[in-house]
Amino acid sequence: MGGHLNKRQEAKMNTRNHILNITEELIKENGLVKVSSKDISSRADVAQGSIFLHFSTKMDLVYRVYSDKMDLIEKSLMKSCRLNMSSENFLRQFLDIHMTYEGILSRMVKDYPYMESKLKTKVDNFENEIKNLLFDYLRKNNVQKLSIVNSFIVIDAFYAQIKEYLREKTIYTTSNEYLKQKQGRLMKLTKILFGY
Repeated sequence: MGGHLNKRQEAKMNTRNHILNITEELIKENGLVKVSSKDISSRADVAQGSIFLHFSTKMDLVYRVYSDKMDLIEKSLMKSCRLNMSSENFLRQFLDIHMTYEGILSRMVKDYPYMESKLKTKVDNFENEIKNLLFDYLRKNNVQKLSIVNSFIVIDAFYAQIKEYLREKTIYTTSNEYLKQKQGRLMKLTKILFGY
């Protein structure tokens, strides 16, 4: 009987993960506002009731999708963007990770006004962690010896440009990498702002 319970738990976990993956796809394709539980159940090939066995509300499901991705992106950044790297390699890794998750990041920027306060807080904290990583790197490797205030002004300008490019993205396919198209401009911007 114990083995049967484990298979059941595994099936439940697989269904939950499938619902999360489908919801992420739909969010990337259509945006938060245009995704319904009916769309999710249809694409995932599960009953709507199954969705609500795993998640109390659609917004709970959306929170989990965004939260899991933000955690994954943050871990990737912390692992790949080390403070002892050259400026060019650090920024290239930083941008590569943003390009890898461009679809969900773009929707996160666009969907922000429609998010519940709990998710907005998570997004704000996520962005602060990213800016703190940039700040730590800048403080350790600062060629221009910027003040703390000026460092955050530079970082805010840089990250605001990334968000603007994410906001401009209109086609959500794996072959349309908008940030990659803008990578040269972003690298030039970092040289101007960070003095590299």
